[in-house]
Amino acid sequence: EAAALVAKEENLEVLVNGLAVLEALVGSDPKLLASRPLLGHLLRLLWHVMAARRGRMGQTEAVSVDLHRTEETRLLSLLLMSLARAKPTPPGGVQALFNLLDLFLESPLNDLNFLNAFLRDEVAAKFPLEVKRSILVHFLDLLRGLSTSGLSAVGAAGGQALAAAGPSSQAQARAVVALQALVIPMLAAIAEDPMDGGGGGGGTFREGSGGGGVKGLASVVDAQMVTQLMKHAFDPNALERFEENLRVDLLRLATLLIEHLGRELVDHRKELIKFAWNHLKSEDATSKQWAYLNVCRFIATYETPAKIILQVYVALLRAFQPDSRQLVRAALDLLVPALPRRLPGNDFVKAIKWTRKIMYDEGHALPLLLHIWSIIVRHPSLFYAYRQQFIPQMVQFLYRLGRFPNCALDNRTLAIALVELIIEWEIHRRDRLACAAQEAALGGEKDGKGPDDFSLPAHTVEMMASFLVRLSLFTADHKDPLVSMLSGRCTQLLKTTVQVWPGHAKALSFVYLEKLLASNAGGGASGGGPPRSPATSPQTSSSRQGSSSSSSGGGVSA
Repeated sequence: EAAALVAKEENLEVLVNGLAVLEALVGSDPKLLASRPLLGHLLRLLWHVMAARRGRMGQTEAVSVDLHRTEETRLLSLLLMSLARAKPTPPGGVQALFNLLDLFLESPLNDLNFLNAFLRDEVAAKFPLEVKRSILVHFLDLLRGLSTSGLSAVGAAGGQALAAAGPSSQAQARAVVALQALVIPMLAAIAEDPMDGGGGGGGTFREGSGGGGVKGLASVVDAQMVTQLMKHAFDPNALERFEENLRVDLLRLATLLIEHLGRELVDHRKELIKFAWNHLKSEDATSKQWAYLNVCRFIATYETPAKIILQVYVALLRAFQPDSRQLVRAALDLLVPALPRRLPGNDFVKAIKWTRKIMYDEGHALPLLLHIWSIIVRHPSLFYAYRQQFIPQMVQFLYRLGRFPNCALDNRTLAIALVELIIEWEIHRRDRLACAAQEAALGGEKDGKGPDDFSLPAHTVEMMASFLVRLSLFTADHKDPLVSMLSGRCTQLLKTTVQVWPGHAKALSFVYLEKLLASNAGGGASGGGPPRSPATSPQTSSSRQGSSSSSSGGGVSA
């Protein structure tokens, strides 16, 4: 009777006034909805009636009706949030949460920050673990409904746009929203909560380790829940019935669970890697990059055949497209530190050779080189023993990377980072030699020729120093403050270079600086500032030319 009454548009204003009164009562007595189960049921019923009416009315309603509809949605949302707070246990509270997710699909409200804050700060962070388990069960029921012809577990349609898309698309859209706004943030919050028995990564599976995963997350995603997830969420044979957006978020969920529940999922490794590997064949770039991230998390957690590891590593070395940069970087930051642990010695050398081969074979592509150099900068210790193969090309690449005058800020920053890396490698080499000398003094024997025996030749140090001088002068008075800040960093690195290689410093020849000063004094064009006109000060100009000629072997003629 209540549904039939409020379904009439002429009663909408009365309904809004009634909801406002109820919202005020709940504000004074937060336990009101918990003590009145029938009231909570009526609110959920009104929500479905509201959604159905919104689908029928379309865009033809009057302005006054539209305002009432917006206020109705806002008040019902606040009341359902109060219901979830007061009685979070199923069925009422959990169903109210999934009802609220419809707002992300279609809503007259322009601002949903209040709902995002509620899901993030209250549901994900503060709701009891047993309620979070019930939320996950409800989500699995939603996925299970995708494989059946009757979508009774999905709920009523949520608007005209969704109704036009068909029942399967409606259900998948709700599943995507549930993963993005509720399930994944909730499970991540459990794993990151130190009160739940561990920290991030506590579930990483290592042979012989005593860790048992994140305690709180393991109580939510227990063995029975893992079985249901493998059957309904991570089944490789069920991918065809899932749309691309849903596949991406299921990959995100699988990556999160592998990270924190590695031991609990160890018996399902075959299904997990097959689930991710099938996504590597996807034509959708986002799905493919999330699959690579999932596989890299798998490799970092479990023993994996060397052939698969090398195949993934080489593919990621070539994945330098800007639209997938962040995901590729995250995947490599998982994979590269795991290479020494997962690859035998010979296979690790193959990985280094593949890195160098791709740089030489495809060195014409600047974005690819930027991609590979950034990998080496972020993981310097792994490439230390093989730096002799990279430093010559690294130094030659500096001028191409920080070319003047047109160059992106990120490129110049990376060029400076490469110089800093070379200096850090040299300092590390000398520290290792000092330790080896102390061990030899105590009676130990020095091994044969090793990676510490390589030292930079003088011309390499001179090229580094010359580059630092040029970049420091070019960026010193730049209009962009972010660019001008690089000058001080270059100056400090130049000082460190002279301190680390004092023998080479005596022979440094700053030809660029001498030419710059001579050209500026003579009135020629230069990158260090506006030229001085010879007509205004001929005596000073000629004297500076003479001085420059005597100091640089003739200098540059005016």
